Amino acid sequence: MKIAITTRFAFLFTIILFASTIPAQSLEGPTIDPQVLELLQAHNEVYVIIQLVDDSGVTYDNAETQAEKREIYKKRASYFLKTQADFLSSFDGSEFRLNHQFKLINAVSGFITQKGIEKSMRNPLVTSIKTDRLGGTALSESGPIIGADVANREGYTGQGIAVCVIDTGTDYTHPDLGGCTEQEFLNGNCGKVPFGYDYCQEWFGFCFGEDTNPMDEAGHGTHVSGIVASENSTYTGVAPGAKLIAMKVCDEDGQCSAGKLAEAVDSCVDLADAYNIKVITISLGWSDPTEDPDCRPFGYGSETDVINNAYDAGLFIDGSSGNDSSSEGFKWPACTRGVTSVGSTAKNDSVSWFTNRGTNLDLLAPGGYSGGTGFNCPDQDRICSTYLNSQIAG
Repeated sequence: MKIAITTRFAFLFTIILFASTIPAQSLEGPTIDPQVLELLQAHNEVYVIIQLVDDSGVTYDNAETQAEKREIYKKRASYFLKTQADFLSSFDGSEFRLNHQFKLINAVSGFITQKGIEKSMRNPLVTSIKTDRLGGTALSESGPIIGADVANREGYTGQGIAVCVIDTGTDYTHPDLGGCTEQEFLNGNCGKVPFGYDYCQEWFGFCFGEDTNPMDEAGHGTHVSGIVASENSTYTGVAPGAKLIAMKVCDEDGQCSAGKLAEAVDSCVDLADAYNIKVITISLGWSDPTEDPDCRPFGYGSETDVINNAYDAGLFIDGSSGNDSSSEGFKWPACTRGVTSVGSTAKNDSVSWFTNRGTNLDLLAPGGYSGGTGFNCPDQDRICSTYLNSQIAG
């Protein structure tokens, strides 16, 4: 036992020394998140996102139409998957267990061991290795003011469109959200919520466990889903005809994973053609508020690139500015270039005292409501659905 412990700490000490000599953006080798090394002291394997070199030469710079953006997305994804296959071929199951192959960026996620870390640090394809960070939900309430009922009466109901809700999951058994049984959902026969995924069953310093059932155990994601697309005749969502894609990236206690959020965004873009997904809504937040236009807290380079590239690929993404009463910016991912950041206003149209704001805040909007369905919602989901209706009108 003493020999095993000594060996483990000798390995960690060697990696720490090696990693500490590599400055950011160095050409000498990949950067490594110190928390990866800390977690390896307590776990045999750790969740990581491994970023690989992107020398595809394919960008969204000259893309103007949705069709052009989609074609570029597919070209980049094809190149990335080939590079990732080359990288993955160097591992066996005892070194790295694959979890997700990204298509928006050249990266893979999975569970890595000490031996896998050592091998990755020597691989010329690798630019960085990082682990997860804990975030939480961003829910606030106020009054309905934007007049979505008028848009509904004009026929703009979200029919034929899908919204990707990345949150704590969705209660697809709720009568206002399809009223499907678990078996109907798992068999793909839930019309209102045709697809979903649970990326985070438990939190152990990183998310662990996945399955195909995104049932909401915390309530927050169901509130978001209800205000977007509730079919209740009295407390109708602003886009009641829209379908919901339920991406669960939080555990039952509302502890949410930034890495899994990135995986969910990646999947939403991948599924956009199949379900006609036009909008991604994120009511979650990480980090202290910031006004940095290229915010990458905790080294969130990979996750930020995923979100920005999803926007470049043609999807609208909204995010809550957060509820820390900050006047000096807002949380990640609302602070990223690809997200339309939304703060809250009160019923009298004044800025809500709790909402984060800053010079780079995109929008202020009324918050959610409490109704007979029990749905409450974050401010930005009314904006998300208003955008949805405008897309149909256009």
